[in-house]
Amino acid sequence: MRLASFTDTQHRLFLPAETRDAAKESWVTQQQAQKRRSINDAPFPRMVDFWFMSIGLAVHRDLAPVEKTSGVMFVQIGPNKQDLQKFPEFWMRTLTLLAVNEWGYDDPKCIDPAKVIDLANRYAEVGSPVLLGALESQMDDMSSARLYVLSDLLIEETELTRQSLGSKVF
Repeated sequence: MRLASFTDTQHRLFLPAETRDAAKESWVTQQQAQKRRSINDAPFPRMVDFWFMSIGLAVHRDLAPVEKTSGVMFVQIGPNKQDLQKFPEFWMRTLTLLAVNEWGYDDPKCIDPAKVIDLANRYAEVGSPVLLGALESQMDDMSSARLYVLSDLLIEETELTRQSLGSKVF
């Protein structure tokens, strides 16, 4: 199976408006309206990084994607100057594997970047409120840097995986 580049053509990335706004306000480093903040204050360098982690958390927690994206576009990826062009290849491969898991290896949708991005958007829509909620619930100690809160969340998720797999793997 040959993968087409996700940035050869334009694709729109979506998140629910309230999740996008809350993430921008508290968790994303780079913003148009504000100067860059430190990674300790806002550990996600870009909104697309928050989007990708939302997908990962949704899949990790075995959440079903929404049937149809109803969020708002926050960025376009693609070949044009105004498009986001830094879409890591491992993301492309990971999302394609997610599509293969969803639709099966022989399904032509798995090599169609538009279909794969649509599936990713649908997972991001269900995962982003969960991610934001998990991050916000751990902000009880306001002296803790947000980077450490994110790190703690990832450690907790890893521990849950270890417990569910038992000693077979680890």
